[in-house]
Amino acid sequence: MLASCLLKRGKMEGKRVYLTKVQEEKNSELLFSLLSRCKHEECETKEDYYLVHFKVDKVLDLVGDKEII
Repeated sequence: MLASCLLKRGKMEGKRVYLTKVQEEKNSELLFSLLSRCKHEECETKEDYYLVHFKVDKVLDLVGDKEII
């Protein structure tokens, strides 16, 4: 998976971030512990919530091929 992002370290910089999905959780207790708006017992929605973990494979500048990580 490739994601582009802008990071701020005193200035805005574009980066290409290559990610690999490691784990996916659906309606887990960890996910609801991270949500500030509702807890698992309090959420009465019919929506499913997903928490997805990624591993960063490499980070490149937006332009060029210089590897950051």
